[in-house]
Amino acid sequence: MEVAFRAWSIIPRNYPDPGGLCFALDRHTVSSEYLGDDAFGNAVYETVRSPLGEMLYRLKYRRDELALNPIVGVATDFLKKWTPMIDLILPVPPSNERRKHQPVSLNAEALAREIGIELCSDCIAKSKPTGELKDIHVYAERVKFFEARSPCGERESKRAECS
Repeated sequence: MEVAFRAWSIIPRNYPDPGGLCFALDRHTVSSEYLGDDAFGNAVYETVRSPLGEMLYRLKYRRDELALNPIVGVATDFLKKWTPMIDLILPVPPSNERRKHQPVSLNAEALAREIGIELCSDCIAKSKPTGELKDIHVYAERVKFFEARSPCGERESKRAECS
């Protein structure tokens, strides 16, 4: 299913899960070329992002809240076409809790308002600190990162537990 929003479209991907309910709306990065190191020894890349990836990048790293509407628009369009039975929006707790500007929370709040679904920001809590996925560069280690988390599917509605 391809979903168009403004001048660009996304191709959602369903990821393997027992419940079949895990989707990524699009790829974040299309390509990334290592250019060398800067004067401080940090790696420098020329990165090409998908349109949705660029909006997420602007929201997360540039604190550009104008990027929020297109992101929520794409998610809303996807949900209207997919029409899942949603009881509640549960944002995943951030990996970097020090960041004042939390893009997942901003997206969840805006999406809940847009589609008229209840939001429960404190229904999920971390049992221990986790690293950030962007800091894991080896594919096998990324797989372990996700395997250590609970799957997205096979859940009953938890609305009563969040009240």
